[in-house]
Amino acid sequence: MREIKFRAWDIEKKQMLHIHTLFLKNKDEICPPGILMQYTGLKDKNGKEIYEGDIVRHPIYSKNLSIIWHDGKYVSMFVASHDGKHGLETIALTVCEVIGNIYENPELCETK
Repeated sequence: MREIKFRAWDIEKKQMLHIHTLFLKNKDEICPPGILMQYTGLKDKNGKEIYEGDIVRHPIYSKNLSIIWHDGKYVSMFVASHDGKHGLETIALTVCEVIGNIYENPELCETK
């Protein structure tokens, strides 16, 4: 079974928070400040935990990839290509390396 973990980007303080406990105020409201991201249950080639919102480098792609969804083994990545087209790719993460996340390092996802 996959380990369930979260982290959150604090919008006001502009820092990543590691979430140890979640409290629900109402059925649709979560208490931690900011944007919640779930651990994928996977680690990159260096053993670093991969969360939704992380940016990874993949040896086949020339652009960095941002993780937006996972199903336990594979993830859908947001891919921005050199011709300005965007799309989703589904790839395995065992050969990827986490290099940042979309909140602390947005420049890593900019297309040139």
